[in-house]
Amino acid sequence: MEIILYSAVGLIAILAIFFVIEQPYKFAAVIVFMMFYQFNFDTPLPLDARGLLLLLLFVRLYFFDKENIDYVNIYLLKNKFFWLILLFTFLILIEPIIDSIHLVKNIKPIILPIITLILGFILVKNEDGRKSIFYGILLAGIFSSIDLIVNFFTRGTLDAVKLPELLLGKVVILNHNTPGILAGLGVVYIYLAWYRTKLNRFLLIMVGFLLLLGLFISTSRSALLAIMVTIVIMTLIESDLRHNIKKIFQMGAATVVLLVGFFFVYNAFLIKTNSNEHTFLNTVYYRLFEEPLQMFGEEKAAFNKWTGNRIKGSMKFRSARWQHDFGKFTSLGLSYQVFGLGPKGYLDIAQKIYAKNNNIYQRLAPHNGYLIILLERGILGLVLFLILIVLILISALRASKNHQIQLPFIYLLVMLLVYTIAQNAEITSASSYLTFGAIIGDIVRSQNQRDEENSVL
Repeated sequence: MEIILYSAVGLIAILAIFFVIEQPYKFAAVIVFMMFYQFNFDTPLPLDARGLLLLLLFVRLYFFDKENIDYVNIYLLKNKFFWLILLFTFLILIEPIIDSIHLVKNIKPIILPIITLILGFILVKNEDGRKSIFYGILLAGIFSSIDLIVNFFTRGTLDAVKLPELLLGKVVILNHNTPGILAGLGVVYIYLAWYRTKLNRFLLIMVGFLLLLGLFISTSRSALLAIMVTIVIMTLIESDLRHNIKKIFQMGAATVVLLVGFFFVYNAFLIKTNSNEHTFLNTVYYRLFEEPLQMFGEEKAAFNKWTGNRIKGSMKFRSARWQHDFGKFTSLGLSYQVFGLGPKGYLDIAQKIYAKNNNIYQRLAPHNGYLIILLERGILGLVLFLILIVLILISALRASKNHQIQLPFIYLLVMLLVYTIAQNAEITSASSYLTFGAIIGDIVRSQNQRDEENSVL
């Protein structure tokens, strides 16, 4: 069995090397897809498949292309955002250094994100690289939508099993918010592509419909909010999209009317026939109306069969988790408050969740990306991150406004900043580092373009 496994890995490695040498930017689209879709599999080597492929692409584009080496050395290594991100990244090691625990183990997860950032910077240097990121994001959204649709119609649940991993014999159940945000990312870039690319309109409509269907099935409120905020900001910033402002407000008003109509129709006609069934309409109604209203009143009269505790809606559950974790954090010593608890440190103070009496089921992340940064990197890390975000948003949005970029990647960050408010560590994931690298690349390209215009004048 081991011989077959090693032979398969060797064959994949040979094919990957050939592909990355001949078609590095098409290979990059595959890597971007794997990052955003979180598709991966183990290998007998120290790194998993995604890590190995990422390193292979980085070596090809950086060490075997002198133009890229010069570009990184001249523009990225002297960029203030790069060093702020680097400082923020290494802050997570302060507590392991102070406590002298697992330092080498914690360094490894840091190296690949930094390489990913550099790779994102290199990719946006030319149009082929930019397209690779665009297509990788679209593929991640398409696969996520298919996962949601197939799982809903076959298993009757919102949470999804990734079909590619199922074919590999792995069953990993994802919270529906994850494929929901990926479908949402695809929707945002379909919106941009409609006005700024020459892609077939019929194809864009079909892909957009698939992404919207996946997003609707996910019922991810975090993703929906992130899309709405991002599209409004994008339309206000990008001069060629401003004519859509009126349409957006009209669509917003129509959506409100549709939701109000659904509320009254459901309560007048559907609730009596579906009250005891877990139908999709019941789920949509609960997540859009009933659960948010619980924030202002009592929870639904349902109880955990193991603990006897009243079951809270996810919004009230999140609020309680934030208060619990933040309260425990503020009771820690000064060193922990300033520098944080280190990697996965939030698990040390997370509330225990029970599935059965006296049996600990799991400790959950706090469902707030900014709170995770505070817990892992302390007050210093959170303040540094907020400073970085404000500065990079100002620079990137100004660059996109003054020097129109075909597919600006700052809007990926805007979506993640909104989405992570009620989710987890998406804002510090590997795909986020790729996004940061691409954004810095957009800013540098804009500065270079401005310098060329000034030199001509």
